[in-house]
Amino acid sequence: MLNSAHVRNGKEYLPGVQMSKLGEMYRHERPAKSREQLQAAALRKIGKTIKEISNILGRGVGTIHRWLFKMEHEGLESRYDSKSPGRPRLLNREEERLIGNDLDGTPRESGFERGSWVSRMIVWRIRDRFDIPYSRRSAIRLAHRLGFSFRKPRPIPYNCATPEEQEKLIRNGRVAATRWRAGLSWP
Repeated sequence: MLNSAHVRNGKEYLPGVQMSKLGEMYRHERPAKSREQLQAAALRKIGKTIKEISNILGRGVGTIHRWLFKMEHEGLESRYDSKSPGRPRLLNREEERLIGNDLDGTPRESGFERGSWVSRMIVWRIRDRFDIPYSRRSAIRLAHRLGFSFRKPRPIPYNCATPEEQEKLIRNGRVAATRWRAGLSWP
């Protein structure tokens, strides 16, 4: 990390920018992070140390130093974050379409024993067809992107009460609640 000697202080910091301009920019700035960076620049311009700015803004010393250094060397426009493209998808559009066609059919048509698709089967299908390793979470995201949804089957517990037992419980529960309420005596 660069030390604070690399970021000028006071009037030497951003010499071509007036405090009034920084204040005006701060008032009209919408993104909170870039607004905070303008505040850091204004505090540096009035002579605050990086440690003092860090305490005022509640950010780390390294973060404040990086913001100030970047604005000093690249200009005030550097306060905006550039959009990160993210990781490229493992499957291209055609491969996704083919998997979507597989999901439109039954798993048995794709060589599986089970009667409904689960994420693990999608992962296996992608590996079999395209030799691409895929995570279960990514398979779920892919299915959602293709317009499918997952529903977790909920089996009936083996020890579930019969309808007669449920009715008896409801009837006894009402009786117990009625007795309890009747037994209340408020002063």
